[in-house]
Amino acid sequence: GKYLGEAIVMACEGIDPCTVAFLIGFEGFPLDLDRLAAVEDIIAEYPNISIVSTQAANYTAEDGNSVTANILQANPDISVIASVGDQMIVGAEIAAQDAGIEGIKFIGQGGSQDGYAAVTEGRWFATVANIPFTNGQIAAQMALQAIDGTLIIRSVDMYNQAPPFPASGPVITQENAADFTPQW
Repeated sequence: GKYLGEAIVMACEGIDPCTVAFLIGFEGFPLDLDRLAAVEDIIAEYPNISIVSTQAANYTAEDGNSVTANILQANPDISVIASVGDQMIVGAEIAAQDAGIEGIKFIGQGGSQDGYAAVTEGRWFATVANIPFTNGQIAAQMALQAIDGTLIIRSVDMYNQAPPFPASGPVITQENAADFTPQW
């Protein structure tokens, strides 16, 4: 959520007011609520930014599309649509196209191949990268350490490590996309 908040701040630079729609995956899902709270904490420092709609889109492009279509009917001047999942932004982008609304900055989360392509093509402002292959490697290494009886200490913030992230961190934009390879 912290990095989604930072991406929203970046997308809203120079926009006043900057209205944001935020798509969570599931209503009441603790991880999504934590991400939303982190976003709200970050943007609270910026009086030009406000979340005007938060909706659950069930981690699907189809629901991202239908939820966004409704959001855009009520808020046709939305500046940014951000989500906890790239797949929901795939649907949100289609809803904006279908409504004939241009200029929205889309921000996904996941760093998927679809999200990465949309960023590099300039269709999306950003995606926050996940690294499932690297996470699996780390988990396997920790399992081997546990079997070996080695003390396992994992206190490094892997989102600030490069590689697999660009030196600037996990917020992938056109400026740093060449330094990242999607893992899913």
